[in-house]
Amino acid sequence: MKTAEEILQPYIETPFRHTKVVEKDNALLAMAKFADQFKGISWIAVKDQTPPEYEKVLFFDSRDGGMSVGYFAWSQTPVPYVTHWMYLPAKP
Repeated sequence: MKTAEEILQPYIETPFRHTKVVEKDNALLAMAKFADQFKGISWIAVKDQTPPEYEKVLFFDSRDGGMSVGYFAWSQTPVPYVTHWMYLPAKP
């Protein structure tokens, strides 16, 4: 996943040595590209859908309120303390 600055960098113009400018249309384009990285990344309730078996996901642990990365075999051992999960974002 790229940072906002990395996505904006190709659109930055430097008309003067200490002045950086981004045209409005290019700024909007960069913002859309940044937001597109997060499409499909949202919490899924286990009651609606269980994670794919043996695929690493980010999950919410209701025992301590923390988040962790792991994988499960729901068909073999359902895990009652996992209430929500989401797919991992793309690697950098």
